[in-house]
Amino acid sequence: MAGIVRLAALLVLTATVVAAASAAGGVPLRPVMRVSLPGDAVRFDYVSIDQGTGRLWIAHMNAGELLVFDLHGRRVVHRVAAPGVHGVLAVSALHRVFASATDDHELLIMAPS
Repeated sequence: MAGIVRLAALLVLTATVVAAASAAGGVPLRPVMRVSLPGDAVRFDYVSIDQGTGRLWIAHMNAGELLVFDLHGRRVVHRVAAPGVHGVLAVSALHRVFASATDDHELLIMAPS
């Protein structure tokens, strides 16, 4: 499970860290892979790892959807419509994922399979 957490952390943080550290003259992490994500490159917001299912939930705000990324298969396995999705939180102990769909003024509560 620690390997999954490390992989997810690298996927999420690599782009930000590389850009910031490159400007500062050194990169503390090394990229291990690049993964293409669907949709336009507009406002990927918060992410959350569901350690129970090995999935990374990615809020793609301006595309109005949640991306469900399988950390083992290293691919997007599902896209969930969520207008203006902003925050997302996977709670493995509850077998639930919570996301705010701000354009619809709704809280989405999902039970991952």
